[in-house]
Amino acid sequence: PLDDPKAEELFIDAVKNAVPGDYPDITIGEAYDNYFSAPEWSAFEGASSYYDDTIEYVVEFKGGCIYKDAEAQALIQFTFDLEFEGFEATYFSLDDEPMEFRDLNAVSEIAFYQLSQEKAG
Repeated sequence: PLDDPKAEELFIDAVKNAVPGDYPDITIGEAYDNYFSAPEWSAFEGASSYYDDTIEYVVEFKGGCIYKDAEAQALIQFTFDLEFEGFEATYFSLDDEPMEFRDLNAVSEIAFYQLSQEKAG
């Protein structure tokens, strides 16, 4: 975790409050907290590489989901750019096995679509 709880909360809120273009009425936090079981959010500082001492800020999300008809534990990391102008998903795993970003896109699409249907219904 970051040294300052307020800083940790700011980074987490920045990710949770982000809205993707396809679902302008749903935030990442709403979709993930609704879809994944036992959702957990945290933030930490990490080195951007082994070769330099640049610090990156990472928000990590953990939660349970169904993937290919089986329960799995998802871990998604969002990394902020060094100018703090934005962030991107930089890591995704299921049950500690690294996955492709197309898999993250598929899981995220299900989460957003499901919530959009619930809100519409």
